Amino acid sequence: MTGCLLFLYGAKVSYSFSGASISPDVKTISIQYFQNRASLVQPGLSQNLTDALIDKCKSQTNLGFVNGIGDVKF
Repeated sequence: MTGCLLFLYGAKVSYSFSGASISPDVKTISIQYFQNRASLVQPGLSQNLTDALIDKCKSQTNLGFVNGIGDVKF
């Protein structure tokens, strides 16, 4: 995927895994650090986004979280 741009200034972002169908073969998930490459960087945004996605995945899926490469990768 190339050319992906995300704006999160002053906005609430909601995401949900409800209704998703995950193959029984998928057992693990890995989430890499989201690097903020914007010219105007908000301190902490990258870490907050990464941590929020990790927390959401841990709380709403039964997939095991791994630091290496999981069956599902973000």
